[in-house]
Amino acid sequence: MKNSNQTIGIVAANHTGYIKALFSYMEAGNVAVPLRNEKDQYRIKATQVRKIISPEPDGAWMAPDFKAPDTDNVALVAFTSGTTGNPKGVILSHTNLSNVITRLNTLMQLNGNIREYIGIPVYHSFGLGRCRAVAAVGGQFFIPHLFRPAEIGDMLKKGSINAISAVPDLWRILLTNKDLIGQYGKRVQWIEIGSQYMNQKEKETLKALFPNAIIVQHYGLTEASRTTLLEIHEEKGDKLESVGQATDTVEIKLTATQNIAIKGPHVAQAYIVDGQKISLKNKDGWLVTQDLGSIRNNYLYYEGRSDDIINYGGIKISPALLENKIYEKLDCKDGLAICRNTESSHREGFLVAVTQEINIKKRDLHKLVSQALREFGVSAFNSITVIEVTHLPRTVSGKIQRRKLSSRIKQLSRTTKTNTR
Repeated sequence: MKNSNQTIGIVAANHTGYIKALFSYMEAGNVAVPLRNEKDQYRIKATQVRKIISPEPDGAWMAPDFKAPDTDNVALVAFTSGTTGNPKGVILSHTNLSNVITRLNTLMQLNGNIREYIGIPVYHSFGLGRCRAVAAVGGQFFIPHLFRPAEIGDMLKKGSINAISAVPDLWRILLTNKDLIGQYGKRVQWIEIGSQYMNQKEKETLKALFPNAIIVQHYGLTEASRTTLLEIHEEKGDKLESVGQATDTVEIKLTATQNIAIKGPHVAQAYIVDGQKISLKNKDGWLVTQDLGSIRNNYLYYEGRSDDIINYGGIKISPALLENKIYEKLDCKDGLAICRNTESSHREGFLVAVTQEINIKKRDLHKLVSQALREFGVSAFNSITVIEVTHLPRTVSGKIQRRKLSSRIKQLSRTTKTNTR
């Protein structure tokens, strides 16, 4: 990886001190590499870090003065959160990052009055993008220690914030406690939602709680942030099930296997894997993702990751979509995860991991999952295994690590197959 200035390792932390350090070094033309800690040898060696910074916390509010360099030089090497396997370094240029912010801020009509509660870690793609978006218009942002609906409600009441960003799992927590927001939801002007699945009903509830807000959900990856954008405040009906449309010069298409492919100036330059630079685009310039989808009337509908899909007798089931059906039947929003069970005796089965948040007997949950599967055209009662877990393995950004959950089935001491007799 060649660059005229230094490659700086910055120990990642969810506070303004980290963002100040990151912005300062990037603005000076250095390559920034977020590290897990000062001894993060995997990332340090892979990117040839020459200097390591451990930023100190510096208050929760920040009004950044950041001028992004106008160049194709490398700006950031962001490592994937690792839903599967070892993380890959994603080489992002200043042009890649700036294109995202230009498209996003144009659609969201951001201005310098924004005072945003950033509810996701700022050392990941979504959170860092929010910091850059606010900085680009001269606004301010607040980085909380934890995402707390009560704190958000209090800050809205005081008039301290007028914008919120969070991933769907956190929005579900807020919607469960929407009485903490009440009439002050009218004060919110801007909302951005991460790329995890949210159903139409949840989005409609969000619109009702924040009736004056421009609400945008994105679909993207570290390699291609904000590839599609959905204007939730403008849409209704089935389009609310989608993750929006590609904008400006960004292109999307589906491969023959229904994988989402992406092209555009926001797509990263390359990967770094074990210190080696590897192309992430095919010969035609497309980034072919592991995500599956469908496109209807130019709207992209996300249908899960191809490596998570459960192939049951030739019928392919998305765990995320199956979970959503079950949540709707249970009238709850969190507490279970579904993944492939390769321990099933005849074929791939369904492993349903459940925490104490789901207040239902395992036998009843087993029947409910079976009923939901029949809606997909699958009869799989004897291929469902329900297990109890203390927590669900997730990335820092909240995504379920399904492969890790599946691989732990033999080690889970509390694993119990539901009695199907």
